[in-house]
Amino acid sequence: MTPRPCRPARWWAAALLSTTLAGCSAIPEQSPVEQGPALDQAPRQEVSVEVEPPPQDATPEQVVTGFLRTGIDDTGDHRVGREYLTDAASASWEPGARVLVQDQRAGQGVTALAGDTVRVNLAVLGEVDASGRLTEAAPGERADLTFGLEQVDGQWRIDSLPSDTGIVLSQADFQRLYQPVDVHWGSPVSEELVPQRRWLRSGEGMTSALGRLQTEPVPRVLEGAVSTGVPAGTRLETAAVPVSDGTAVLRLSDTMVGADPAQRNLAWAQYAATMRQLPGVDAVSLFVGGNLVDAESDAVGERLSYPQGAGYSVVSVVVPLVLLHQRQALQAADPGSAELEPLAQPQELRVPSVPSRWDRMAVSADFRTVAAVDGRVLGVWREGALTTYTARGELSVPSMDPLGFLWTTQGQEEDTEVLVLDTSRRGGRPESLSVPWLGDEQVVQVRMSPDGARALVVLRGGGRDRVAVVGVVRGPGGEPTSLTEPRPIAPQVGGVQDLAWIDEHSVALLGTPGPDGEQKVWRSELGGWTELQGSVDNAVAVAAYPDEREDGLLVTTEGGRVLTKAGATWFVANVASEVVVPGR
Repeated sequence: MTPRPCRPARWWAAALLSTTLAGCSAIPEQSPVEQGPALDQAPRQEVSVEVEPPPQDATPEQVVTGFLRTGIDDTGDHRVGREYLTDAASASWEPGARVLVQDQRAGQGVTALAGDTVRVNLAVLGEVDASGRLTEAAPGERADLTFGLEQVDGQWRIDSLPSDTGIVLSQADFQRLYQPVDVHWGSPVSEELVPQRRWLRSGEGMTSALGRLQTEPVPRVLEGAVSTGVPAGTRLETAAVPVSDGTAVLRLSDTMVGADPAQRNLAWAQYAATMRQLPGVDAVSLFVGGNLVDAESDAVGERLSYPQGAGYSVVSVVVPLVLLHQRQALQAADPGSAELEPLAQPQELRVPSVPSRWDRMAVSADFRTVAAVDGRVLGVWREGALTTYTARGELSVPSMDPLGFLWTTQGQEEDTEVLVLDTSRRGGRPESLSVPWLGDEQVVQVRMSPDGARALVVLRGGGRDRVAVVGVVRGPGGEPTSLTEPRPIAPQVGGVQDLAWIDEHSVALLGTPGPDGEQKVWRSELGGWTELQGSVDNAVAVAAYPDEREDGLLVTTEGGRVLTKAGATWFVANVASEVVVPGR
């Protein structure tokens, strides 16, 4: 699959020194990486697999297990799978309704029950819904699938399927048959497109399937936090999206006529960014009723090759430097070097000194605002001048969003609240943000995404932590007004010590110490899979940055050592009480 074409650097990256990758001369410090199944990263192999039809005189158990194996059938209508079904069951079966990804290592139980019924119990790694959204399963999760059978011409066939049966695939077959793609939504705070990961089956129908996904409304988890240029109720007028001379031609229903010029402009950008991910697609054309869709941008003609032509770019995270809190000062360092070698200080970063009692810090992307916490006290340096605020409870790690709003939480275990401070307003104070959907849980940590449309939160309740992504709903001036209902991620992670965004697609998670004192470090792809990155001891924080080798993780220990991962081993890279990634 072709990578997304647009990865522009943020404006402040251009002012920094370019860096080169240093040699690896650090000393190993912690355990090797325990690599989990990388479902979406291994090389994709084209393999043709024969799918067997029902054998003559098969038992009910054989019919059911044979049917489940037909998920790999790459014929468009799952013809072989339908041979296991009665005509009525075949008419009601929707193979695309759900994909269960099975963990074959845990075994599969098949039991014949009374009344010509067979139950299958299987271990589940995750499932993909009809819109391509993948949800990981909790460790040890199993699913029961019950099938009813009847005889047709003396042969057993399935006549009753579980609701939303879809298909069942092993992790290896899922990796081979499905590809990760992004749909894109408009950011309310910039001319950027926010990606959201989906999974589609490879093959001839992939172009049409991706076009339909981009035509859908904004998903619930981001409703109110992002926008689309495609009006509600719009659909593709044709079953297939043809590609002619590298241009994907999308014919939309006449509800698209109701979009204003700015919305149409956004729609062109969305379809361009999304469809260009596919091999052989270099541009898009949008039609309604045989006429081209007019756009606000003069650069949009009969076809659009890049979203930049409509005035948009895809969110892309670039981290040219990190800041090390050393000896009451913030020192710029190169995250791409093995030992976090020093860089020239940004001129905009003016903080006289930051005593070690200031526990955790956040720095704005333009370096002009620095925040830190000391128990119940929040300190904010603007242009070098310090202002402090005292909260009624302990404050969590602060986080900066791209509009200059500072986020944290305050309170105790059973009574926490999300606080937001507009750092651009002189005399302003942190204000509580309403989160009505919480129920019995509390938001105990919050980390803003680089795009400002999403946040990573830790929800605590019932003695367990949950990590989730929420959308950030904003007012006309960009001020946060609420958070959308959460979409949980990384169910493997129990207690959470710290967390950080890596890039627009992935996050890093540091677990709390286990019984043996070790802490696990995880990398989780939003809408994808979570993989263990190894274990460390006495860790207090994690920071992260995008790295093509996926090694961009920095863990700080109680003793002030900064660990970095190189391949399968953690190394001591430098010393600091904290590593700060600007704009997080």
